[in-house]
Amino acid sequence: MGLFDRSAVARATRAGILIALLALAGCGRNGPLEPPPSAVATNKADNASATNQAAPASTPATRTFVLDPLVR
Repeated sequence: MGLFDRSAVARATRAGILIALLALAGCGRNGPLEPPPSAVATNKADNASATNQAAPASTPATRTFVLDPLVR
């Protein structure tokens, strides 16, 4: 007979794993995917159409979060 009940330890372990998984699921940045810094466009048609497009009139306000510096 130990200090802790085996079923209570199992429940606490499952709860801890669930909390850790939920915390990790919330990690990341919201928004479109960004290419890596070393990526080079290979399709010239895409490059030509991208340069002909006008820039958006206004940029939306960016929302920041306390932990954003950890993600960047």
